[in-house]
Amino acid sequence: MLLSAPFFLLGAAMVVAQTPEASTRGSSFAADVRPILAETCQTCHNSRILSGGLDIAPLLDAGSLASQRATWERVIGKLHAGEMPPKGAPKPPAEKVTSLLTWVEREFDRIDRAQPVNPGRVTARRLNRQEYANTVRDLLGVEIRPEDEFPPDDSGYGFDTIADVLTVSPALMQKYLSLAERIASRAVGGDPLPAAGFFSRRDRVRRLDAGAIELREIIERDAEYLVRVTVAGYRPNQNAPVTLAISVDGKTVKTATIPVGISAVNRQGGATQRTIEEVRVFVPGNTHVFRAALVGDDGLDAVPENVRLNASRNIFPETIEIAGPYAPSSIRPAAKSWLTCAPSSGTACVTRTLSALARLAYRRPVSKTEVNELVAIVDKGQAAGYSPEQSLQFGIAAMLVSPNFLFRIERDPKAGTTRRISDLELATRLSYFLWSSMPDDALLRLAERGRLRDPKARRAQVARMISDPKSAALAENFAGQWLETRSLDAAKPDAAKFPTWGPELRDAMRTETRMFFETVLRENRPIADFIDGKYSFLNERLARHYGIGDVAGPEFRRVELTTSQRSGVFTQASV
Repeated sequence: MLLSAPFFLLGAAMVVAQTPEASTRGSSFAADVRPILAETCQTCHNSRILSGGLDIAPLLDAGSLASQRATWERVIGKLHAGEMPPKGAPKPPAEKVTSLLTWVEREFDRIDRAQPVNPGRVTARRLNRQEYANTVRDLLGVEIRPEDEFPPDDSGYGFDTIADVLTVSPALMQKYLSLAERIASRAVGGDPLPAAGFFSRRDRVRRLDAGAIELREIIERDAEYLVRVTVAGYRPNQNAPVTLAISVDGKTVKTATIPVGISAVNRQGGATQRTIEEVRVFVPGNTHVFRAALVGDDGLDAVPENVRLNASRNIFPETIEIAGPYAPSSIRPAAKSWLTCAPSSGTACVTRTLSALARLAYRRPVSKTEVNELVAIVDKGQAAGYSPEQSLQFGIAAMLVSPNFLFRIERDPKAGTTRRISDLELATRLSYFLWSSMPDDALLRLAERGRLRDPKARRAQVARMISDPKSAALAENFAGQWLETRSLDAAKPDAAKFPTWGPELRDAMRTETRMFFETVLRENRPIADFIDGKYSFLNERLARHYGIGDVAGPEFRRVELTTSQRSGVFTQASV
């Protein structure tokens, strides 16, 4: 009797524990599910026949929805698709099948809700090379070309943003160390520039047309450079002046009126006249495009095409030359936003500068200890005889090789527990998804105040971030990998089938898809536009490739599509 008492109490407890809800579930299974399985399905799916390799017997108990989940999902899929019962076999009434499907799917939801929450853990993820470059740009105003500095990042599932594959090798760490020093030097400008020189690039100047030339040049240092453009020739029959525009990376830095006609130009031997225009401009170290073009040249149409590059019959830009580097005439543009005081003014300036930079670089508030460690590095530099500016560079370089900068780190909760991600972690997730860069001051301040978890505030920030030009990174990085347009650089089509293929057409293809993606994103267009959007973005080169008329010039513009051959990304040449 003593032995049987515990079992009696256990049975009583089980009866008491069976709530009305549990009892109702059992009766619903018996009424809505088991009859169909036993009377309809078990005829072909039993231990003897095993049609499709399925025996229904283990599913006749309500507990099987948890223990036989995969098999149940297979059955539900067949019922939804109308594949079971097969044609010719007796079918239960449609309302009974609907009742079965509804009950089972609700039970799946209840089982899922009852499971212990296990969101997994977030692996510390280093910045990939594009994120590194964008973060340095937004933090210090220094532009770098990541493809020139780092090897390609490893990819997982087609994307180079997967933490588990973004490892750090000793060679990569050495790259970080050397690059941090160069970035800090460019940002602060404390290191002396080499002697200025004049370098001619006549052999590398590319002629775009009779009135425009272009030079793509790698500039090694952030400094001022002299851009010299030579315009050759004259027009004997046209005395109206023309306008020369000199631009760097598409931004006009100087315009000048160029006289035409023999009486208006300075002869420099023979029948060929040359006019020289110069402009001194600050250029950060990077690859830049220098362009010289005659704009609004109404007289060009009167010049026959076969003599437009004849200096005795026409006037045209002849060459571009570069001189430098020269010390900037004022504070370096890269440092204007963050270097608000002179490092030579003392420790207070250095502390304030490094504190503000570290907060943005680490994507969170920084402790006094962290700032003091950076300031101590600066102090050691000055004690060793370096200038205040050079010593500040050492502190910035140390910041750029800190794990707090190189890695996106989310702290794991205590073992066996879960937690919401913090507002600061959410800000970092948002910014690196939409911008491939760090949170800006506005997003960071909102997160620091704990307001980013508010849905209304979060939606407002997302809208602001999407409207920011930096959201182009989502089209460049996410869409470029999703649609594999990054692979265009390696594409080598059959020249016999595609004789017009070349760098300009390749770049135009990539630009079309990027601008299309940006439009869907920024205008909140329907997702169906990716499949059947009746518009795209074309310039003359790409429109000619598609056989679409009425598009002239190198600028991209939105074009409404009327042909059924073109709609959505699947018909775009890049894809």
